Amino acid sequence: MYANSRRVISNQSDVAPQLRRTARWRCSGPEDFLKPIAEPARSLFTQIERCRRRAARPLILDAGCGTAVSTFRLAKRHPHALVIGIDRSSRRLARYEIGTHAYEQFGNVVLACMDLVDFWRLAARHHWTTERHYLLYPNPWPKHKQWRKRWHAHPVFDAALALGGVLELRSNWPTYVYEFADVVRIKTSLQPRVEHLELAEAISPFEKKYADSGHPRLRLTITLPNS
Repeated sequence: MYANSRRVISNQSDVAPQLRRTARWRCSGPEDFLKPIAEPARSLFTQIERCRRRAARPLILDAGCGTAVSTFRLAKRHPHALVIGIDRSSRRLARYEIGTHAYEQFGNVVLACMDLVDFWRLAARHHWTTERHYLLYPNPWPKHKQWRKRWHAHPVFDAALALGGVLELRSNWPTYVYEFADVVRIKTSLQPRVEHLELAEAISPFEKKYADSGHPRLRLTITLPNS
């Protein structure tokens, strides 16, 4: 990758006001996301759950792992843990020969092709608890009208928060991070920490490209209670 990545362009200059209203409304009356979970997703999760139980290790999630470079780097940093990388794109996971609704284990790494909307709900329903939970450079959906597509605006976000542990978000669009922080505060009454990243080693190819291109890179961390 070359240092030619364009900065995020948006017609939104501040936190979307609709987002705060939606987060408060869901806190006052939590709703269960009604989209059915298809049987292939349920079957895949059952296999991952068996793998998790066999491992009997602390759990680290790399949610939206892309090509899984970050997953293997996290596994190297945390050799005591089982690191699970989830991405819905079989194309991004193709080098590991993982097709849709499939998974593979490599040492203390498990990679699976699955939609996070399904994975987070199933993990919460099975009372998973994480040691660390990473969201590294998710699609920011930067247009103002796209705010509902951001993870912190999605009804499934409550399931992601329910997994507990240290949740870490990284993004090269500051507005995304500040929105995420607002929603976490509203939903948990906890104060996330937001800081600028100055890292010697990038955790993923995207992070290296953003750093080389001079983008602002922010990290949000919050320690969530385990249910």
